[in-house]
Amino acid sequence: MEIASQLGTESVGGTTKKKTSTKGTAKQSSLVGGVSVSPLPLTAGETLTVKYNGLLASSGADQVYLHAGFGHGSWREIRDIPMQNEKPGVWKATVPLDPKEDSRLNFCFKDRANNWDNNYGLNWSLEIHNGQVARF
Repeated sequence: MEIASQLGTESVGGTTKKKTSTKGTAKQSSLVGGVSVSPLPLTAGETLTVKYNGLLASSGADQVYLHAGFGHGSWREIRDIPMQNEKPGVWKATVPLDPKEDSRLNFCFKDRANNWDNNYGLNWSLEIHNGQVARF
């Protein structure tokens, strides 16, 4: 099985959008590598849904985990969140965002056999907003 390089500790890039759709006021965006997230933008205190149909899913993984942490540069509060098989080849997980968290959500994926999909060393990284509208 061809697998992306092992998990890196640097959270850089990986947020290039392919398409965005609007459902009500929440937006769902497809990111590179078979990843979609909603709602966007990420706001502290909300719950994020991550869907994955990338390399591990297409290679027949029987369980996929969302490996996630917070922060700029080094990750903190790292956890492995078991994803649910939504339909064949598509995995889904939800991530509650702490109301006080205002940095970045960094994530990648691994399977039960410890194979990783980390976007070829870039991971996925999204800014978390505090929900305040800036005034100019």
